[in-house]
Amino acid sequence: MATGDFLPTREPELVTWTQNFATKIAASATTYGLSAAQATAYGALSSDYVAKYNAAKTSGSNSTMAIIEKDDARKLMIADARLLAGIIQKFPGTTDAMRADLGLSVKAAPAPIPPPAIAPDIDILSVTGNTVRIRLHEPG
Repeated sequence: MATGDFLPTREPELVTWTQNFATKIAASATTYGLSAAQATAYGALSSDYVAKYNAAKTSGSNSTMAIIEKDDARKLMIADARLLAGIIQKFPGTTDAMRADLGLSVKAAPAPIPPPAIAPDIDILSVTGNTVRIRLHEPG
């Protein structure tokens, strides 16, 4: 999950992700820069979404109402997940390993750009007032 959105797009994977996220932040909210109240509130939203997801996919209750309720619960859960993920990403006490364990995106270390092997040549094409037109090119 190094790039893109950290939330899975498929619902079965989103259910697994939210259960993992809720469990881990509930176990040690302050480690991630969250309050216990924030972790508890997210846990309730996550549980509500999972319950409504399971109800909607059950063949006996696969009704339009069940799907709408599940979608509404998913929207609330995702909004809170994004809020908490933003706090966790910016909290100085979290490491990349902790972020990855929660299923959040981890920024790749920037690759250094090596210096050029040879220095470029520069030609001054014109000077007009304070404007100088130049041309950079490889020597030779």
